[in-house]
Amino acid sequence: MIRLVSLDVDGFKNLLIKNLTFPREGTILFMGKNESGKSSVFEAIFFALTSTLPKKKVGFTEDICYGKNVAIIDLKFEKDGKVARIRKKISRTGTKVWIEFWVDYEVDPDNKEEGNKKNIDPIIEEFLNFDRDILLNSCFVQQKGLDKFMEEEKQKRKNIINKLLNMERISEMVEEYKKKEIKNVEVCERYFGALTRIERNDKKKEAIKRKVKEIEVLFDKSEDLKSKHNILQNYMKIIKSSVKMKKILIYKSLKKNKKFKKSKKN
Repeated sequence: MIRLVSLDVDGFKNLLIKNLTFPREGTILFMGKNESGKSSVFEAIFFALTSTLPKKKVGFTEDICYGKNVAIIDLKFEKDGKVARIRKKISRTGTKVWIEFWVDYEVDPDNKEEGNKKNIDPIIEEFLNFDRDILLNSCFVQQKGLDKFMEEEKQKRKNIINKLLNMERISEMVEEYKKKEIKNVEVCERYFGALTRIERNDKKKEAIKRKVKEIEVLFDKSEDLKSKHNILQNYMKIIKSSVKMKKILIYKSLKKNKKFKKSKKN
């Protein structure tokens, strides 16, 4: 989408326009008698944007004003927040159409593309993002222009409408959306796969924790058994020691008894 800013024309057909400024909003109406140059203004704008005229694509020297060797069309317009400028010079001799093109004239007036139609028109068309047919069939509808459009082959009308509606870009956007959706699905799959692995790992961790607790319980039981075993061993030692002492005492007692009996006999 572009918005016209200003137009200067000198030597194109019968026009001499100095700094025709277009309003930012509203509708523009050109009024005048027949052959006063109303259509020529639109043709000048059309030529500035496409290097062609609505009724023909080549041979423009006859559109130079009588008595002049050069016609100049200088158009400024706004696109994407930038004021671009196209200056085209039509000559009777030498390079028939010479073009100067500024993408951002107000910010960088020294930066421009310059050359003939073959070199510069493709750059302008890429910047505008529309071609001659789109402009001709959407903005510059001449008398009986719609009838001419309807007489075109069905496929050509379809192509023009597709370009006018920028269907190619819509298709590209759909493909980009599909690719993003596929990437999003892949990301989701990876995410949920990671969650599943985390859940599995959590289950494994819980199983390991249970085993550790079981081992800790067994360890505590073994420690308790070890402690009881030590107590029993101490008891056994005490018992053994007590039995030994009793044996000694019995032996000593028996020994005394023997001695006592011997003494009685004597």
